[in-house]
Amino acid sequence: MARKDLLIGIDVGSHKVACVIGRIQPEGIDIIGVGSAKSAGVRKGVVVDLEETISSLSAALEEAERMSGISVNEAVVALNGQHIESEAARGIITVTRTENDISELDVERAVEAARSTSTPPNREIIHSIPQSFIVDGQTGIKDPVGMTGVRLEVETTLITGSTSSLKNLTKCLNQAGVAVSEFVFAPLAVAKAVTTKEQRNVGVLVIDIGADTTGYAIYEEEKLIGTGVIPIGSGHVTNDLAIGLRTSIAVAEKIKQEFGTAYPSDVAEKKLEGTVVGFEGGDIDLVLVAEIIEARYNEILVMVKDVLRKINRDSLLPAGAIFTGGGAKQRGLVSLAKDTLKLPAAVGELTTEVSGMVDNVLEPQYATSVGLLMWAIGASPSIPRPLIGAFGRWQDISAKTKSIFKNIFP
Repeated sequence: MARKDLLIGIDVGSHKVACVIGRIQPEGIDIIGVGSAKSAGVRKGVVVDLEETISSLSAALEEAERMSGISVNEAVVALNGQHIESEAARGIITVTRTENDISELDVERAVEAARSTSTPPNREIIHSIPQSFIVDGQTGIKDPVGMTGVRLEVETTLITGSTSSLKNLTKCLNQAGVAVSEFVFAPLAVAKAVTTKEQRNVGVLVIDIGADTTGYAIYEEEKLIGTGVIPIGSGHVTNDLAIGLRTSIAVAEKIKQEFGTAYPSDVAEKKLEGTVVGFEGGDIDLVLVAEIIEARYNEILVMVKDVLRKINRDSLLPAGAIFTGGGAKQRGLVSLAKDTLKLPAAVGELTTEVSGMVDNVLEPQYATSVGLLMWAIGASPSIPRPLIGAFGRWQDISAKTKSIFKNIFP
């Protein structure tokens, strides 16, 4: 039987597979194991080679298990990729209690009614997130429990994924010896790790830049008001550099990481001796390098800005943009984001207390894995309530609802 004080998160990305093991402490999370391996069988968040993915998973798990001394057999797993979609849905029920007082069971029924909307057979619901409730026509209600009413409606955001993609990833995890306790859309996990309740209340944008894709989540009044995936990541920047400089991917990646910036104004030295990075074509024009990097990152930011414009939040999120993922380490990104998005911008930092092997998870590319641990805290009824952060209650409701309907429809 799995220990109830353990938290295990697995992030299967296109560039790396990461596994983080934590233990619940009164003051926060104690990181006791971290493992990572190069991801060889995933492209754009989708498994394209089962054997390669299983091998990468096994390597990351082995490292985390060796470090923690604990065998991983169940975990919360991050999902990403273009196959993830979101849509609005509404659930409506009649309150059946004699005194018409709305109970938690009524809320659960309303949420399940929203989940029961027509979903294509090739799609699976990953999340059903309540946004607001309506009681007898009265809108804008955050928590209807205890109120009196006859008709209860809930407006939700449904996040769905490709059935085949989920099944293939599940198969890989099972072959690596891991059962999936829950799938979590990566930007939502990241938001748990790098934003505060206050930021989600006033309005914040989380941008998770991976190797092949970029996920984003937009919050206001603690509600998720927009989310999605852009089919461009930091790997495209490396490819652009390789083509522009006529060099190998390995050399292009080294130039990007060590000498590149997304903000050409930051370039001090105009030229770099090619032999420093193994480039055989003579001196490297660092201004050209910066312009190539800027162009691709700006493309990502403009696409995000278009999303903000569509929901009338362009330049209107006081807490600004917070970047995570491996691509967030790019020098000059924050300055470019401030110019393009017209918002405050920063690289994300963990907002919860973590102890133990902290140095292993402070890099932006581990934000998703830590967010998965925090998500697991909110979803577990066995964890003390003071540790449960924002959205924890609705995760409990979702878990209860799934349990109820599994008993009715085995």
